[in-house]
Amino acid sequence: MRSARGGTVFLDEVGELTPQVQAKVLRALEVREIQPVGGDRPLKVDFRLVAATNQPLEDLVANGSFRRDLFFRLNVFRIDVPPLRERRQDIPALAQHFLSMHCRAVGKRIARLSNDAMRLLLAYGWPGNVRELSNVIERAVLLADEEAITPNDLPAEIRGLPPGRSRSTGDGAVRAQHISRVLARSTVTRSGRQSFSASTWRHSTATWRDRARLNPTAFLGRMPANREQGRLRGSATQPSWADSGNRNVP
Repeated sequence: MRSARGGTVFLDEVGELTPQVQAKVLRALEVREIQPVGGDRPLKVDFRLVAATNQPLEDLVANGSFRRDLFFRLNVFRIDVPPLRERRQDIPALAQHFLSMHCRAVGKRIARLSNDAMRLLLAYGWPGNVRELSNVIERAVLLADEEAITPNDLPAEIRGLPPGRSRSTGDGAVRAQHISRVLARSTVTRSGRQSFSASTWRHSTATWRDRARLNPTAFLGRMPANREQGRLRGSATQPSWADSGNRNVP
C-alpha cells in the first residue's frame, strides 16, 4: 500500500485473508494510514483498492469468516465476471492470445488452432477457467509438430477420452517429448557435440544441470562411451556444462 503511491493495489483472493489482516486492510481504507512493521509512527497512504475473489463473500460474512464492515467497504463498485463456460465467445480470442504468448516463450512458430481443435475447446466445460485454458494451450504448443494446433495436441479430457488415452501420459511425458525435439533440432559443433540454448527449454541452465544429474541418460539422450570421449567433468554420471551462452551436451 505504501509503494502504490497514488496508484492501485490489487488484492487477489481477498476471501482468504485472515481476520488479523482483514482488520489492517479495513483500517487502511478508513483512516488512510498503515503501521509499518518495526515503525514507531503511522504512515499516510493514498491508493485505490481493487479486490477479487472466487468465493461468495456474502456467505463468508454470514458465517462470520469475513468482516461485514470490510465487505461493505470493498463492495463500492462490483463487477461479476462469469466463468469461462458461460462466455464461450471469448475462448477463440483467449486461445489465440495464449498461443502467441507461449510460442514466443519457447521460440516456436504455430500460427493457429485447427478448426477441429477449436471445436473441442468450445465444447469443454473449463472448470479451471482461464488459467486452465492457458495451461492447455501451453501443453499443446510443446507437443505440436505442425503449423497449427490439432486435437492430437490436446489433453484426453478435452478430447472426450478417458484419462491416459491421450498420446502422452502426463507432464513428464510432455516434457520428455519436448526435450527430444529440442535435441533433434540442436546444432552439431565441430567437436561432434550437440549445442543448444537453455533458453529454448524455458529453464535456467542450473535447472537443466540439476535435472541432468538426476537422470543423465534421459536428459542427455546418450552418454559418452567412456570418460575420455566427450569427458564429463566431475564424474562419469554428473555432467558439467560449458560456460558459453550455448551449452554443449556430449
